[in-house]
Amino acid sequence: MNPKYRTVRYWYDKWRSVNLGSRFGEGILEDCHTKFDTSEASIQKFLGRLQKVTTRNAWDSFLCTAGSSIPLRRCRTAIRVQPTTIARRRPGITRGSKRMPSGRPAQNENRTRVMKRKRNLQLNVESNQANAKSHGSGL
Repeated sequence: MNPKYRTVRYWYDKWRSVNLGSRFGEGILEDCHTKFDTSEASIQKFLGRLQKVTTRNAWDSFLCTAGSSIPLRRCRTAIRVQPTTIARRRPGITRGSKRMPSGRPAQNENRTRVMKRKRNLQLNVESNQANAKSHGSGL
């Protein structure tokens, strides 16, 4: 017998013995395998990843990220961007990457936006202010 197949078979049998317990449900792996007709390569890949788990933290991480690629609500909820792009955003914009809500904006959003100073030289000289700049915060 192939040693690689033997280790995969060992982990599969171990998973089945854990999986068949009444505490966590009856045969979850078996039900999903028959319901979705999973290929042998997918199961071997899953069991290979399961075999690499050696510590408790790795096991917790494995359980938490097992279905992370399955969308829970809908697709296109967030577009991932690089952290430096988020850091460069101006202060009025949120730091997240979720979808923008459609429709008319809420009333409190209009008050938080800072208005730029007008480019009126005479008005700025009379009020003893610096003339407005085209870029930056306008101070």
